[in-house]
Amino acid sequence: MDKVNFSKMLGDFNDRNRQRKQLTDKKYGKSSNDRGGREDFSKPSKLSMRMKYWRPSETVTRIRLIPQSSEVPFYSFFQSWVKVNGRSRTVICNDRNGELEVPCLVSYYALKDENPGLLPSKKEVITVQVLEDFHKIEQTSNAGNQYFKYVRSLGVNRFGHSQDPPEYKDAEKVFGQKYHWSMGGGHRRQLEAQLEEITEHCGSCKDGFISVYAYACAECGDVVASHKDRDLPEEEIFFLRNEKVKCHSCDHEGALAQMTECVHKKGFGSSAEWVDGCDNPKKVSPWDVELIISTTGEGNATSIVINDWSIAEERDIKEWLTTPFDFDYFFGYMDLDEQGRAMGKDNPFDEASQKLLEDHFSMSASAEKQFVEPY
Repeated sequence: MDKVNFSKMLGDFNDRNRQRKQLTDKKYGKSSNDRGGREDFSKPSKLSMRMKYWRPSETVTRIRLIPQSSEVPFYSFFQSWVKVNGRSRTVICNDRNGELEVPCLVSYYALKDENPGLLPSKKEVITVQVLEDFHKIEQTSNAGNQYFKYVRSLGVNRFGHSQDPPEYKDAEKVFGQKYHWSMGGGHRRQLEAQLEEITEHCGSCKDGFISVYAYACAECGDVVASHKDRDLPEEEIFFLRNEKVKCHSCDHEGALAQMTECVHKKGFGSSAEWVDGCDNPKKVSPWDVELIISTTGEGNATSIVINDWSIAEERDIKEWLTTPFDFDYFFGYMDLDEQGRAMGKDNPFDEASQKLLEDHFSMSASAEKQFVEPY
């Protein structure tokens, strides 16, 4: 078949996106707007990195979330589900559902075949430390290569007897593994709502709430404004928390320090009152806590549940467990031939198109990060 030069297709970019909008309307109905490079052999394969996924289940698990950064904790990408010979597979959408001017088989065949089912969904992914014991089980691949599979230990029963399979008895045990957790918008909102609630609590006693009661000069400590002196309006609170202020006592100009205390709510309804909590108020960051997490529900109607939390402990674990994945490397894009194999379709693009794809994503500085082999 004749190969397609993607550069020549860019002139039709807007037309293709109009087609995409029509397919979206077919897929979701007219109210759709209302709904929520080549392998580097010095690194693990992209496929093997994609397979390091974790999903919460009914089994409670202790984890710690590792954000990409405190400002942007999640990495987003787009993927489609395809069925090939009765088996479902995922394919990364290179152009992020039409956002980028790069070649993508997902978009090409969605538009060519007028198939709205191929249109991708947005996924949010974050790095997860699973803080449990794992058995290190040696395996042999079909090609005869040796590798290790890490199987979570089931612990002991109430009589102290191991619940793990007998064949794991002599296997080496290691603590902790690092995975990535991909989720849709609904699960992300559930998770973030519960994390936000946790950050309102005191990290020292867990029962109390952190209350910001005043704003003071970071240099001399002089109080600029206090909630206890008067009822501060929202506009003033926003200003005190976000703007630089000049101190009347020492003339220092800068962000104000927030003065906090731990308080408890006593009673219910109109008779409730706030009383003093512990004397060591500690603000909580969602990235500095360990979560006991599970799910409820079945199938597509599951919900994320944080059953408990605690301030993260200092643990003697491997350094590679503590850093976020380089998601650009294996979730940024798929080579065009790899997309074709995953979809069971011919790759219609020429080599120049593959080079254009690689050049676009090679500009990411994170592609130069080094990987550390586990254990």
